[in-house]
Amino acid sequence: MKKENFERLQRSLEQAIAYERGEAQAGRVTVRGLAPEKPKKRRVNIWLDEDIVEYFERCAAQSHTTSYQTQINQALREFVDSAGHAPGLDSEMDVLAEQIAAKVAARLHGKTKRKAAKAAA
Repeated sequence: MKKENFERLQRSLEQAIAYERGEAQAGRVTVRGLAPEKPKKRRVNIWLDEDIVEYFERCAAQSHTTSYQTQINQALREFVDSAGHAPGLDSEMDVLAEQIAAKVAARLHGKTKRKAAKAAA
């Protein structure tokens, strides 16, 4: 073993022993890519039904649980992850979009008829 590697190992062992004895703090350890990145949080103010908030507050009052805000966030996360959206929302939105398109087309078509009718008169 090279002398410089031996000295580096010796210093490392001395630091570890000092840490175990409580004589020193742990050195900086950087571990990247092991833990998934937490999603960023954003503060929002929303109005919730009182019984919903009370339910989550009761759940949070039990020992060894997270805060009620965190539990509401987890419930929303589970909903989004499992369903992705409200059941039938996409089909309802499609129907609404088709109705709007039909009304716009009818109005446009109606205007062209009126102009043509006026021109003929």
